[in-house]
Amino acid sequence: MLVEDVMTKSVISIDPSASIKDALRLMIAYRISGLPVVDANGSFVGIITEGDFVRRGEIETQRPTPSWWQDLVTLPGKAAKDYIRTHGRTVSEVMTRAVVTIAPTASLAKAADLMAEYKVKRLPVVLDGRLVGIFARSDFMRALAQALSGGIESAEDGKIQDAILSELARQRWSNEGTIQVSVRDGVVALAGTVFNTDARKAAQIAAANVAGVKSVKNELMLIEPMSGVAVINSNADA
Repeated sequence: MLVEDVMTKSVISIDPSASIKDALRLMIAYRISGLPVVDANGSFVGIITEGDFVRRGEIETQRPTPSWWQDLVTLPGKAAKDYIRTHGRTVSEVMTRAVVTIAPTASLAKAADLMAEYKVKRLPVVLDGRLVGIFARSDFMRALAQALSGGIESAEDGKIQDAILSELARQRWSNEGTIQVSVRDGVVALAGTVFNTDARKAAQIAAANVAGVKSVKNELMLIEPMSGVAVINSNADA
């Protein structure tokens, strides 16, 4: 699944020359926490978010004026830049220009990595310099809902078995024990041994998530690693 499959395509944006009052009205009216900024040529130039209105002179939340000795160790112009952001009247004066963006053909994994790395809640989706959508954290839920409802109802037992074995082979926790998989009419039976209860449950989930699986009979035996004692667990169906 790609970003363009679940992103919001009808995006409300604002011109950089607009007033911050106009930006506030739009954000409040549409209950959104951020507005992409698009210039007259249709180019994406930045974003203005609710975070840009936290430190404002009008509501006396701006940071205290630096003392003379703090000015000595502050980069030249920083105090002036801070003043512009806390007292600016237009979107261009307050907005963030260096914005992390993503392409519409990027994977959801790439979107997740960018959000985690830059600690952002949304990513403007940009193609050839133009805004084509917004990808927000809520879009992961939309993607997951599609994935959970998009499975096939039936599949050949052999293909189900191969898919489960392939998934288990990719997981480090499954290599610590011996897990055998058999499938009959879509019903999966797990047998063999594992060394902790989490691995036992994870194997059951791995099997249940494969398309075409009707239920999972978990007959995996838990071996206590220190003593080597086998713990027979009751069957669990999924």
